[in-house]
Amino acid sequence: MYKMTNKTTMKGTLGLGEFTINLVDRLGQGTFGVVYKGKDDRTGAVIAAKQCEIKKESHGIIATTEIKHFQHLQNHPHIVRLLDFFYLRNSFWLVM
Repeated sequence: MYKMTNKTTMKGTLGLGEFTINLVDRLGQGTFGVVYKGKDDRTGAVIAAKQCEIKKESHGIIATTEIKHFQHLQNHPHIVRLLDFFYLRNSFWLVM
C-alpha cells in the first residue's frame, strides 16, 4: 500500500481505518517519529500522519503516552486535533 523510497521519503497511499491517506511530503522527524503531510482521499482534507516506529518496549510506552495527551487536550486551541490512531507494521500512526 505504501513504500519507502529511501530513509527520508515515503510516498504512496496509506490505509488507516476510515482514512485513505495520500502521503505528499515529509514534514519533519523527531526522536520518536516522522511526520508526513497527506491528503485524505475520502474527504480531500489535508492531514498530518505521524509514524512512531516501535523499536523498543519504551517506544511503545512513549507513543501511548503521547496519544493520551492528545486525547486529553482534544479541544485546546493551540494543539492539533488527534483524529484517530492505529497500530500498523510495528508502528503507531497518529492521524491529525
